[in-house]
Amino acid sequence: MRHRFLILLAIGAVEMLSAKPKPAPFPQGWSGNWQGQVWVRDIATGRQLYLLPMKLSISPSRGDSVYSFIMQYDTATPRNYQLVLEDRATNRWITDEQNSIFLKGYYFDGHYVDLFQVNQSLLRTDFELRNGQLVVRMETWREDRKELTGTEIPDITVYTYPPGTLQYGVLQRQKTKKAARN
Repeated sequence: MRHRFLILLAIGAVEMLSAKPKPAPFPQGWSGNWQGQVWVRDIATGRQLYLLPMKLSISPSRGDSVYSFIMQYDTATPRNYQLVLEDRATNRWITDEQNSIFLKGYYFDGHYVDLFQVNQSLLRTDFELRNGQLVVRMETWREDRKELTGTEIPDITVYTYPPGTLQYGVLQRQKTKKAARN
């Protein structure tokens, strides 16, 4: 009996230690101004291509269903996007680029992710709020160089894609300046 109690106690301790903290609500808990560096690397070679400063501002626009999502690399013109809630039950959001481009994204397990294609590149983005920092990861894969594989399996079509670039950065939330008192 005592062994059974110790085993249950050990299992409970392991579960408590391995439990992930509950993610911040998206996008409410992500609101603020973020800033950091993004490394751009060639995935195939691992070679760093360049390092860019990045800023991101997330703020509510209309209630809890539309958020301003402004991204800026280096000194380039800011990209003024909107995050629009499409379906609360499935945590599906749309990134409205405000130029007739609407990208469907999904929030799950603490990540906001999407996958889309621009010309001959597949792009996958992943934003994660982790330990008070916003981790940004964007990968590109070359659709124009895809290879067919598994041709001997009936009714299944499988393609592999060679890698392009990886953008990876960690952004820090910027402290807001309090209004000066008169």
